[in-house]
Amino acid sequence: MQILKKTANILSWILVLLLILLAAVSALPRLLGTTPYAIESGSMEPAIPLGSLVCVKAVDPASLQPGDVITFEDAAGRRVTHRIVANHTAEGAVTTKGDANPGNDIEDTLYRNIEGRVVLTLPLAGYAVQALHTPAGIAAAAGMAVLALVIGF
Repeated sequence: MQILKKTANILSWILVLLLILLAAVSALPRLLGTTPYAIESGSMEPAIPLGSLVCVKAVDPASLQPGDVITFEDAAGRRVTHRIVANHTAEGAVTTKGDANPGNDIEDTLYRNIEGRVVLTLPLAGYAVQALHTPAGIAAAAGMAVLALVIGF
């Protein structure tokens, strides 16, 4: 009976720590003054794998350099994270390219569509953050919290 109680206690602490980790991954970027985005395509692999969480900080677009990775809204209204190939300050636009793509993006990105520079990448964390924004993910997190309370405290 003692072993069962110890096992339940350890399991409840693991669940609590997992919930704290999920909350931190979701909230910490905003506390640091960045905006988190989940990467939903493989266009930046291997540098930024599919399912990563990127933290984006607003910057003056004129200060961006070739090689910087930015997040922007493309002409179709999609959020994209790609690397800068060239910054055309006179035109107020940048040329971008996904690392895994064979060529540059078709259209340059205007400064007004740039959300910021990627300052942190957390592989796989994007999956967790996306899950926490769904009804099933919220239910799973709540269920884990209740389970931790029931079995260990």
